[in-house]
Amino acid sequence: AFVSNRTGFSQIWVTEGQGARQLTKLGKRAAAPRWSPDSRQLVCAVVEDTDRWIYVVSLDDRPPRRLVRGARPSWSADGNYVFFMKTAGGRNEIFQIPANGG
Repeated sequence: AFVSNRTGFSQIWVTEGQGARQLTKLGKRAAAPRWSPDSRQLVCAVVEDTDRWIYVVSLDDRPPRRLVRGARPSWSADGNYVFFMKTAGGRNEIFQIPANGG
């Protein structure tokens, strides 16, 4: 997985064979893609205006799902949680949320 701005906005792409396929078409700036442990999904950060949001992106044709406000996402080893950074009380803190939302 990689980020490219070949469509005008930074979006998430994956390589397939000798080509590449665009996964996100958000019209926003996507960054920091991270594979899930089962390699079926990616988690990424997306800049929307002045906020950063965490999205879960599936490799099938389902639309990306906005999960929570935050940055620098990463998966738990079992794939059940997404860890992310968020400023709380003037400090950067690490939070977790179930990968399916909640």
